[in-house]
Amino acid sequence: MYKVIILDLDGTLLGNDGILDKHECEYLIKLQEYGVKLIVATGRNERESNKIIEMLQLKKYLGAAVLADGQFNIDYDGYDIKKMEFMSYRCHIKKLCKNISTLSNDIRAYSSEKDYIVFDNCFSIRFLKNYISISLGRCKDQILFKTQNYNIDNIEKISIRPLNNKKDNFYIDENQFEVVYMHDKHRYELKNKGVNKLKGVKWILDKHLIKSENVIVFGNDENDICLFKYFPNSFAIEDSPQVVKNFAKGTICSAERHGIVKTLQELVKIKEVK
Repeated sequence: MYKVIILDLDGTLLGNDGILDKHECEYLIKLQEYGVKLIVATGRNERESNKIIEMLQLKKYLGAAVLADGQFNIDYDGYDIKKMEFMSYRCHIKKLCKNISTLSNDIRAYSSEKDYIVFDNCFSIRFLKNYISISLGRCKDQILFKTQNYNIDNIEKISIRPLNNKKDNFYIDENQFEVVYMHDKHRYELKNKGVNKLKGVKWILDKHLIKSENVIVFGNDENDICLFKYFPNSFAIEDSPQVVKNFAKGTICSAERHGIVKTLQELVKIKEVK
């Protein structure tokens, strides 16, 4: 019997327009009413995910959220929060920028305090609607001064778009960072070593003594591979990269064609759950 459903958001539960379909939302709420625990597992941070969490009523039905690819995890059953070690500008990003600033179109440091901080090669600081665009190179000391009101040591992940979209154009110490390529965004994402969606999900499942065979997983990109490897009942969206589909048990149609609902209607019998 399936007790938990794990859902990636962008490109999986959400359509290409980033909107949660009303029909899918209603069905997932119905499953929760019958005792299924929903876990949202996304690369988005808490701020970016709050609207979807509210629509799915995870707090009411004691669901959970694995955010920023496992950096920040919330179990609404008891409202337990587990944060992984954040990346520090001074310890991580400053060193990283020395290696890749001249070979990258942009470097984004994500934090729940701000949607993201963008490090680029312009020699200026621009305060935009959802982020601060910050210069590199000769202005490094000035960066620290002008961003002192923002806690740039609480960074959840770093996102890089290199020149020509080639990983060879920058050096990353993979003993220090987890590196995944996000096909839908054409960006490499970096987190502290050992931080991923699976680690956050296992923390929640272990609390509730739920076995892997009682879980269904849906995802679409490389940051979901760790889940697909661990859980036997895993499904990739049909337009996922082949490297992702290779690790899933099966493929389903897109959110626009209600692939998740159709699959769950076949697998989860509400009478059994109740």
